[in-house]
Order: sequence, then C-alpha cells, then structure tokens
Amino acid sequence: MASTLRNLPATGIQKDASVDSRPDIEDLFTRYAGLIFNKCLRMLADRQEAEDAVQETFVQAHRALDSFTYGESALPWLYTIATNVCLKFLRTRRRKGVVLMPSYDRSATGGRSLTGEVATRQQLGSLVEKLDDRDQKILVSHFVDGMNQSQVAEALNISRRTVVTRLQHIRQLGETLKNDLPLKEEE
Repeated sequence: MASTLRNLPATGIQKDASVDSRPDIEDLFTRYAGLIFNKCLRMLADRQEAEDAVQETFVQAHRALDSFTYGESALPWLYTIATNVCLKFLRTRRRKGVVLMPSYDRSATGGRSLTGEVATRQQLGSLVEKLDDRDQKILVSHFVDGMNQSQVAEALNISRRTVVTRLQHIRQLGETLKNDLPLKEEE
C-alpha cells in the first residue's frame, strides 16, 4: 500500500509552509491507514478487498485534498471516503454475484454456525442492496462504525431526528429480510 502512495504525483499534497494545518497525504496514510483498514475489513469481510479499499480511499483522498477543510480532523473525512469506497465494492460484489465463504471456525463467527454466518451475510447484503445511499451511510456509521445517533447526524450533516427515523426504517427492513430468508440455523 505504501508503495502505491509513493507513486502518486507530489503536486498539491506537500505541506505548504504558509498553511500549517494542511495535511500531507503520506502523513495521513501513516497515521490512519490502520484504522481505515479495520473499518474496511469490518465492512467487506475480505482482507484483500479491504487492502484494495484502503488504497482506493487514499487515492480518492489525494484527489480531493483541496476540498478538505483544513483545521478539522482528517479521520471523519477519511471515514466518509472509506465508507463510500466500501459501499461501492459491496454493490459491485453483489452485482457480480460474488459470495464470500465465511470462516469455518465458530470462534471467528461469534459462536454461530456456518449456516448462521451465511444467513447473516446474506441478510446484510440484501439489506444494503435495498437501501438508498443515505440510508447505507447511516447503517454503516451506526452499526459498523459504532457511532451514536448524534454523531451520525453530525457526520452526515442531517438532523438527529432523521437518523432516528431512518434507523427505525432500517431495523424494520432488516427484520422483514430476516424472516424472508430460507436458511435455518444448524444444530
């Protein structure tokens, strides 16, 4: 991953002496790549795709560096980019009909059986597919990133009440999908 960043053109990413808070893309990568990787791995459940998503996140961050509001924390900005990248990966995976094989180790699946893990992934994939972009971001921010409703509202620049309403909709849709899934838990 680091070698990819070294190949990016330096134009517009070097620290400017007159702008102390302007981030350097390599510094951002060094500081946040691990966190972004963990987020991508949680969303994608595939190490190789997560590594690709981290690279794509930092490539997009490099391209959008001029839109970054200097003086603000870079992590929420990078999380937003990573979320969008991972959602795109998930949509592409779903469109191609790719199904990841879950771990056979019950400890890696929280004690759930193989069928239970497949069911959970199928439900999540179906749920993500049925949501619009805003609701996908709310789902990821709240359930994957662990943000509370106020944090989600601030990150997405929407009201907390909208987040509450959309989370209720997401939960209801999730319950409907769970009941519609034909797989049964193994004994």
